[in-house]
Formats: sequence, structure tokens, C-alpha cells
Amino acid sequence: MAMIFVAIVTGFLLSNSPRILLNFHEVVVLDNAMACSRAGFRSFPVWCRILTSFSHLFLVLNSSINILFYCMFNSQFRVEARKALNEMFEKCSRRDESGGLHCQNASRDRISPQRNKLKNTNTNPNSSSEMDEALLSNSGVNATKV
Repeated sequence: MAMIFVAIVTGFLLSNSPRILLNFHEVVVLDNAMACSRAGFRSFPVWCRILTSFSHLFLVLNSSINILFYCMFNSQFRVEARKALNEMFEKCSRRDESGGLHCQNASRDRISPQRNKLKNTNTNPNSSSEMDEALLSNSGVNATKV
């Protein structure tokens, strides 16, 4: 766990160091930059503008490198991540009749089993409002038609 913490803090410091450097530079030369801007010149040098772009890139990368540290230093995390990814890809690996990929929507089946049961027993495809009313009546909510 200590190695993960050290890696995350080091990654944070390295990815934020250009931004910190630019902030210090801006504080030091702010009066000069404002005077240059009023005179119609560029307020900050070109290297600041280039480093700002790299700084933004590093800040974005910082938000995504933590998972790499967990994978590198935590074997249990690797095992669980591999299981989750395999489950996700197994659901999306089946082909439908047209040859395209078909993803199962397992979360919807888990969230609303009552609705799925009503949908399977209902033969009229245009009666979703009837299903909604049945679900509301089973949940104890009073619903009135407008």
C-alpha cells in the first residue's frame, strides 16, 4: 500500500510541477506582463504559452495514471480488474443476426425485474403506460391520468 501511495504522490507532483512553475513565474512577472499588454505587446513569452499547453496535457494525464499505479503495485486489484473487464467484454462479444455486436443490458434487468416480468406477459407493444401504472400501483404510489 505504501508503494501505491508513493507512486500516486510522485505522479501528482510530477504532473503538476509545470503548472506550479508557471504560476510562480506569473506572480513574479505580473506587473511587467500587464505593462507590456497595455503597450500592445505580448504579455507572456512564447515558452510560457508552450509550457501551458504541456501543463494542461500533464494535468489531464494525472487523472488517468492512478489506475496504472494500482495495476503495477496491487496484484489483487489486477485480478479483480481483469474479472470485471472479462465480464464486460463477454457481454458485448455476442453477435446478433445482422452480424453486429450485441451488448446485453444486464443492469436494466437487475434494476427493474417487475417491469421485465410485465413486459414478457403483456402482448400489446403500445401499452407501456399500463405497465407503468401497474408498477406504480405495486409500489404504493397514487397515479392519476392527466
